[in-house]
Amino acid sequence: MEQGLFKEANCAIYSLTVTEVQMQKMKRYIQEIEEKKEEYRYNFIGLFGFIIKRPIKRDKALFCSQFVASVLKVCNIVDFKQPLSLVAPHHLQEVPKLKLVYEGKLKAHHREKSDDWYVPASSTPVEM
Repeated sequence: MEQGLFKEANCAIYSLTVTEVQMQKMKRYIQEIEEKKEEYRYNFIGLFGFIIKRPIKRDKALFCSQFVASVLKVCNIVDFKQPLSLVAPHHLQEVPKLKLVYEGKLKAHHREKSDDWYVPASSTPVEM
């Protein structure tokens, strides 16, 4: 967190109240990706499609907002109107269910929090 791109990165962290079923679906989906992380790549080509407003579908390649949007869609929390490869951070900010909890330097927030950001409880806000 104290090195590379994250050293001076700005961030916005949102919370979302979900049901226990939705939480379990999110955890399963993310765990599946984590277990196959060697197969996944950052979607640089998809970013080009994003810039020209043409979705470029790639298997096992995601950029940041595309990853968050895929978690929300796969878990039936948000149904985006546009293809996930065209979801931008500002689209996520417009989701009415999300509540801004922090905006500023990522390293400052990381120092304030423990490494365990997940609070296991039904209908508890969870940082995304």
